[in-house]
Amino acid sequence: MTALNRDELLQGLQRQLLTVLQFLYPDGHQRGRQYVVGDVYGAAGDSLKIELDSREGRPAGIWHDFATEEGGDLLTLWAMRRGYDPQTQFRELLLDINTWLGNATPTSNVSYLPSPKFAGIDLG
Repeated sequence: MTALNRDELLQGLQRQLLTVLQFLYPDGHQRGRQYVVGDVYGAAGDSLKIELDSREGRPAGIWHDFATEEGGDLLTLWAMRRGYDPQTQFRELLLDINTWLGNATPTSNVSYLPSPKFAGIDLG
């Protein structure tokens, strides 16, 4: 592998969505078509809701914390839970996800292929 592709990694997370959420939030639980936990840091409660399937034009993994009014996709959720700043640590974030997914480690001179926007941050 010579490049990390944001969209491919996101799809990899979506294919294993429930396993991803149980890894990130072992104290969370499934309630209907959502995974519920207290907040992005894993606190007890139920204000953070993550969609388990696609519906109404929204992809699986979209989340919203009703206590803080924050929300985003699986990459932003992974970044917040694992302590990455997407503005300064985007490559490290993608490498962490890539490793968790069990993909081959890219070469040391790896580049990454972001989509034009990441969590509202214009990258292109």
